[in-house]
Amino acid sequence: MDTLQAMSSNKEARKLHADNRRMQKELSALRAEVKALRSSFSAREKSPAVGQPAYDANLQTSPAFVEMNADSGRNSKEGLRHRPHG
Repeated sequence: MDTLQAMSSNKEARKLHADNRRMQKELSALRAEVKALRSSFSAREKSPAVGQPAYDANLQTSPAFVEMNADSGRNSKEGLRHRPHG
């Protein structure tokens, strides 16, 4: 019984470490995107083009947004699988 609990806790620890690594990468990507958007916005403020939007990136195609949507889709599917029936 103790070995089963040890295996379960080791498995859970590995999952948590993997989640932490994934979230650190996601945070890093978001920080880089914010930095790029800020510099782009700053450049646009200095010399705005007529008829141009005040941002460069289409947020729905940004790598961080795409990854976040994929993760939320996976998480919602997992939630449906693990939801108790009743």
